[in-house]
Amino acid sequence: MSLIQSTGLNSLSDIFTNPEDSPLCARCILGASTKGITKGTNLVGTKTFWANFTQDLEYWRSLVRFLFAVRTEEETRQMLARLNRCSCRMRDPGILAYHQAGRGFESEVVSRSFVDRQLSSMLLITELLATILSAMNCAHVKSVAKRTAARWPTCPEDLMPFGAKNLVESLIVWSRVLPDNIVIAIATQCIEFCGSLLIPSVIDSGLTRQVIDAGRRLFDRTWETIRLRARSARQAMGRAFDIQAHPMIKYFHIFFRPLSMQQQALVLNGYELKAVQVFSLLTYCADDPRLCLENSCQYRIELAERGLAIYHTMRLYMDPLPPVLLHPLFRKLHNKDYFCDSDGEFEEDDMPAKARLYIDPETSFIVGEHAVEPIDVTVDSHYYYTSVAPLSIQHIRRARSDLYCSARDCPNSMQSTGRDFRRCVGCNVALYCSKRCQSDAWVSDKYPHKVICQILQNMIATAGSDLLFYRLECDHVGFPRDLEHLIVERWMEGSVTLADLLKIEGWTSYKKFPASQYQKTECLPGFEDYDAKVRELSEGDASIQARYLILEKLSPGQGFEALRTIFDAETEDTN
Repeated sequence: MSLIQSTGLNSLSDIFTNPEDSPLCARCILGASTKGITKGTNLVGTKTFWANFTQDLEYWRSLVRFLFAVRTEEETRQMLARLNRCSCRMRDPGILAYHQAGRGFESEVVSRSFVDRQLSSMLLITELLATILSAMNCAHVKSVAKRTAARWPTCPEDLMPFGAKNLVESLIVWSRVLPDNIVIAIATQCIEFCGSLLIPSVIDSGLTRQVIDAGRRLFDRTWETIRLRARSARQAMGRAFDIQAHPMIKYFHIFFRPLSMQQQALVLNGYELKAVQVFSLLTYCADDPRLCLENSCQYRIELAERGLAIYHTMRLYMDPLPPVLLHPLFRKLHNKDYFCDSDGEFEEDDMPAKARLYIDPETSFIVGEHAVEPIDVTVDSHYYYTSVAPLSIQHIRRARSDLYCSARDCPNSMQSTGRDFRRCVGCNVALYCSKRCQSDAWVSDKYPHKVICQILQNMIATAGSDLLFYRLECDHVGFPRDLEHLIVERWMEGSVTLADLLKIEGWTSYKKFPASQYQKTECLPGFEDYDAKVRELSEGDASIQARYLILEKLSPGQGFEALRTIFDAETEDTN
């Protein structure tokens, strides 16, 4: 603790505990906080500093209680106004130094979002949230879930001292008050660390709508800068876009991954079309060279993938499916026409058009170019194999990092139980909370693990090593294409059959498709100016003209159970 005391950071705990009686203004607190962190990292290095800093549990708990206390939006704005008023003793050299440091650092915080005219108190909150995010990035999800972490956060409850519902409501308020998507980044990390303890409250709240609205504000700000500002401003906006767009991509990736189709429909209810449109608009921004965005290829793919996944999800429960003009990359990704090579450039895929399939990364079902049908494994089996196999790689990698029980009807997670779960000793993929769940899954009436386990063991052994199935945050883009080809080639040359791959698809998708059906016949309209915006964005460039993506609906009577037949074909247990 001597390091923390020497930097002066421990004294801020009193301010966070009693913000109403703070003798310091927001700018002064910002300066004190940033000077303390800078001093600490200079003394011992970044890694050692954060390792020591996160041991000061009193500091972090007081900070979290201050940020996520139960307040209405009006009360929050009143608090910010109070913190913005300065009555600090400027004759004190230390106070004056904090003010000067705070003033200098405010410009750095503003550059994150490229939004001028923010109150000092807003910039303070943004930086405090960024500090929490830095601490969470140093923590391990599994140790926090098991309550065995020695540093903050030590358990999921450290992140939600007032309960899950109040944490989500506080995040919603901050997302309305602050122009920075740091709030979305915090929400995503909280979802990942708290898992099933927090997800029900997020589903029931309007947080996802706030994320979509934040995306629209980011587009408006970015497009105005691209059209009207000088190159220096566009470069600054490009850096801000990098910081602000990433939390949106990660939110939809992390939050939606464990949700069933019905839960996704509930989360998006009324905002489905706006969500798809926002990702299309942001893809246009990332595609515009005037933005001076680094890694623009990666960003436009990730943005288009998120929007495409939402549109595919809509197809499962909405009839009629509303047509929507989209950035042409949506259609290319849907048809698997293009991929991004190691240099970040687009290349045309060599897969013949007749065999193109889209394996939806969110819903995990096989979609033909013009219809959803049970596949005929006797026709073009090679192309079906090479389409399904990459998803099997993805599923194994995801399953090995999940903290949820693999038994289909079990709702338990490490976060909800606080216990360490055990992986199957055979495949080292399936995860179980108890011997009972393991026994039930072993003889399950559908996809029994006694069958799945043998398939997984064979797939991993044939690939060469379980180290090949490491986890990356962004599965589709991040996994090296050469490594993917190597695994698929080994599977094809070995004893891994298409029927084996389809069984894995069925097993991993079973929780995604609940037995009961959810159908919706109305879709609320998207943004009123959307069509005009996409015409404006693509004006004068035929290569980026927006296109309709036609997705065929399931025929009447088909539903979630019918989708399972995609995986049931040729997958009956023959033992």
